[in-house]
Amino acid sequence: MRSLSLILVASMMLLLAPIAAEASEGSDDKEKNQIVQEIFLGETPFPQDQQEVQITLGGNYLKSRKEKTTEASLTAEYGITDTFQVQMQLPYRIRVARDNNESTRGVGDIKAGLLYAFINKETLVFSGSLDVSIPTGDADRDLGDGRYRVAPSARMGLALGDAWVFSTLGADISKGSTSVTYSAALAYPLSPKLVGVVEAIGSSGGERELYFTPGIVWRPLPRAEIAVGVPLGIAGDAAHWGVVVKVLTEF
Repeated sequence: MRSLSLILVASMMLLLAPIAAEASEGSDDKEKNQIVQEIFLGETPFPQDQQEVQITLGGNYLKSRKEKTTEASLTAEYGITDTFQVQMQLPYRIRVARDNNESTRGVGDIKAGLLYAFINKETLVFSGSLDVSIPTGDADRDLGDGRYRVAPSARMGLALGDAWVFSTLGADISKGSTSVTYSAALAYPLSPKLVGVVEAIGSSGGERELYFTPGIVWRPLPRAEIAVGVPLGIAGDAAHWGVVVKVLTEF
């Protein structure tokens, strides 16, 4: 199942990109029809506009046989140009073992990264990103990985009528371990302020997980979003279920 999902994501990126490129040829409009800025466990390809800042408060809860994990994060993104942005994420983690209710809590691994949009059209966005995780979390208390991690990825977003399709293919590399990561998502407007999103995201190699996440994104203001999703673990070492919440604003 994991291999099939990986093949489907790669095929989607390769087959749909030429179609969208032809559809968007000649469009240089700076105002993109960005249906959502963020999804749940995966990422969108949209860069911030020049000198634009996005602040995201995130929280997720995952429950497995062995433990319950809660993580809160603060993410800041800044557009250097209309196609190039930098970002940083500060996480705080709480882990509770289910057998004895013993808990650990503290700062997790800080993540810094950059994203560049090679294609930034109204109906097609294709980006490359590079994230670096710094081992600031205490690995002995399962708050961090204890190793530097590098995660390059290719991201694509394609408008199909009112809907958008997103896909990502990347890697998570650390000393002695490499995982392939992949995701696909569909976002469709349910009303002027509500967007329905379904997402599949997984990894194979060092870590083997696969999640399916349905959810809703509410846009109460043009530059603000509130997203709520329910990840369901369907393969590998994925947690059984969870809840993801993101609140963001741009200025």
